Formats: sequence, structure tokens, C-alpha cells
Amino acid sequence: MDISEKDLEDMIFEAAQTVEGQSALRDRGFPIIGKVLRQVTLSDYGRADLLSISCNRLNINGTRGDRYVTIRIYELKKGEIGLSTLGQVDRYKTAVRHFANSIPELKGVHVDIYVVLVGSSIEKGSDFLYSVNSRSDLYLCEYSFGIDGLRFTTYGEGWDFWHKKNAAHPTIKLTTSFYRDMVRLSKWGNESDMFQLDSE
Repeated sequence: MDISEKDLEDMIFEAAQTVEGQSALRDRGFPIIGKVLRQVTLSDYGRADLLSISCNRLNINGTRGDRYVTIRIYELKKGEIGLSTLGQVDRYKTAVRHFANSIPELKGVHVDIYVVLVGSSIEKGSDFLYSVNSRSDLYLCEYSFGIDGLRFTTYGEGWDFWHKKNAAHPTIKLTTSFYRDMVRLSKWGNESDMFQLDSE
């Protein structure tokens, strides 16, 4: 069965508005957690289809520890994902990284940014897979849509603390709601009340 890119975005976004919906998405193979925004304008860098923000302050043993904010940037394609998709989402990651670094309330907070490429297939006939193989911040997600709805097969996960400093970048202007959510999330100890954030 065929599905449009907008329908794909609508289904993921609508399901991701509740804890139960996100759990159902994860059960179907889609990596998502936290507050989810859609069509996030990143100034001259473009517009991210979906973006999620989550916060955690618990160590493995359950004690309170350092604050961690995790941001996932999702780029959805009706067809194949490949090198051009990777370049596109890397622009978004650059914008989000610079924006996060500019928020005073996030000083001293670990901010990790992942990118998630979602498509009906993965490009295999170019250098794309070699580029992907060297990345620790990247998920590749193939979707299928059948009689039982959406299903996902997801590859790869990891952490990325690398950031190139002192580079020239366009001025970043993001929505007020995104800024507010980032500031409020940076103050939380865990993900409780995540879904009480207002959306604009």
C-alpha cells in the first residue's frame, strides 16, 4: 500500500502526542520519546519535519545525576533515503546545535543530538552506507504500510558529542515555543509532565 509523506508525518506526529502513542510507535520499531514538534523552522537551514526533545536526570542506579537533554531530528521521505537526505538533516543538526549552545539555561547540561532518516527504502548503490557506517548519531528507519498499519525497521544508534566550534553560520531564529520548551526541559529532572508543554 502507498502512503504520502504528509500522511506519514501526520500519523507519526498524532501518535506521538501521548505516552501511550509513543509506546505503540516504539513497539512498531520507531525510535521516539519526549515532546514532539512538527515543521520546525530552522531559519536559513531549512525546516525539520519532526523534532523530539527529552530530558533525563537519573543515573543507572536510579540516583539523581547530571542533566541530559536529548534531541532527535526526523527527516521523512516517501521514497529512498540517501546522501542528499543525510546532507539535509545535517544542516538541521548544525542549526539545532548552535541554537542549544546559545541558551544560557543549557550551560552545563549535556545536549545530545541524533538524526533519524525515515524512508520506504535505503540507498545502497553509492557511498551512502560508508558515510552512515562512520556515524554514531544516526538512525536509518525503513517503513512499510500495510493492512496492519505502519511498521518500521530501524538501524543504528549511538552518542555524538562532537561539535565544530568557531564556524561561520547564518543567524538562527527559531519559534518562541521551541525556545520555551528547550528552556523548560533543561530545568526538569525527568520526563514527567513532558506532555503538558504548550504547542504553538
